[in-house]
Amino acid sequence: MSANNIIKGNRRDPENTFQWDHTEENLPCSSIYNAALPEVQKLRKDGDTAFDIVQYIGDARTLASTEEQLWLAQSKMVKMLSYLGLQDAACKRRMGSRPPGAWAGAVVSTDSGVVMKSVLRDCWSKTQEKVQWIAKYLNLVDEYTSINEEGTTEGRPNCPDGEIPFKDLERVVGFLVYVSKTYTYMVPYLKGIYLTLNSWREGRDKMGWKILKQQRDEAQALDGPAPSLLNVLLAWNAMLML
Repeated sequence: MSANNIIKGNRRDPENTFQWDHTEENLPCSSIYNAALPEVQKLRKDGDTAFDIVQYIGDARTLASTEEQLWLAQSKMVKMLSYLGLQDAACKRRMGSRPPGAWAGAVVSTDSGVVMKSVLRDCWSKTQEKVQWIAKYLNLVDEYTSINEEGTTEGRPNCPDGEIPFKDLERVVGFLVYVSKTYTYMVPYLKGIYLTLNSWREGRDKMGWKILKQQRDEAQALDGPAPSLLNVLLAWNAMLML
């Protein structure tokens, strides 16, 4: 049993700080769906949101409906961690707040009557730069990208037309995956990048998709080293299909 489960204890025990009675679903496409509410939430018998613990790797945060309830949740979590002999960094603990600030790459606030999720301004600016970097290889133009006299986008590294550096694109998608944890609607658009990154492997069609009849042989096939350049049109064509 994990420490998280030991701390939360028996949810049916009325004396348990982390007790909860039932769940309520708020699923997309349902008649009662409300985008400002969680898709699934645990509720106590009194109708309040149940105390809970959210964990990201070795860092944990407690949540509750009121500041007093949050203090009770934090108190039990810290005492149980001490009982289990696990380290607790008191410097990481925060007072109860509706806009608690950044954590695990995201900024979540509830002070406007709804749940709002975003990233820090520096992270968002870097995200825009990464997307514009890809756009330059696709010869896409917007108010942030200018065209030079040769008809190509400015600021594009020296690279054969229609190709994109493999390692650079790999680093870009690594960062965008991190941001997509907050902006989940980015996830489908990452598919075109993944198809491009894997287009050089065996058993792929011209769009980068796996060929089913060759999938069983891929375990034995050696792809060899990745190329330094990839066909950039794959990323654009794959995104058009979404």
